[in-house]
Amino acid sequence: MKNWAGNVVFEPRTIAQPANESELASLIRQTANDKRRIRCIGSGHSFTRLIETSDVLVSLDNMQGVISSGAGRATVRGGTKLKRLGEELDALGYGLENLGDIDVQSIAGALSTGTHGTGSTLGVISTQIESLRLVNGRGELVSCSRSENPELFNAARVSLGSCGVIVEATMRALPRYKLSMEQSRAELDDALSNV
Repeated sequence: MKNWAGNVVFEPRTIAQPANESELASLIRQTANDKRRIRCIGSGHSFTRLIETSDVLVSLDNMQGVISSGAGRATVRGGTKLKRLGEELDALGYGLENLGDIDVQSIAGALSTGTHGTGSTLGVISTQIESLRLVNGRGELVSCSRSENPELFNAARVSLGSCGVIVEATMRALPRYKLSMEQSRAELDDALSNV
């Protein structure tokens, strides 16, 4: 296995692709009982050794899709790739506030690593999160938000996986919109004075 950039190469002992929260929770409990270690791969888009393991590597690729949307919110499965998320939300008449320029990441991976979009008034993707469901290191399903388990919520939004595996995220969603791009040339001094 290797990460997206190819600078981290490793060989996990086991690769698991659970189909649902129950299978993931059971896998985590069994791994803990066997005193083994788990890493989640997401899409392997980190340049760091975050996903490297010689033990159990978990992929949420079988846990994708929008679960529900409406009232300015969208609830999505943790393994959902950003490209798919955008397409499914668009079909439902919604879009996210801000995204990065790479659409191969899973939403859980993008949240956990602090992936950002752009704009001086827009936060990283995890600032769009309203609530999370995760499976912790004991194999327990835990929900958190600003009002329910707020300390866990604040920690889990950019936790590098240390708080558990994010299986579901509820995010703010906007009515579908289109962006326009404006390009122009400018002298360096003018461009720097208008950054």
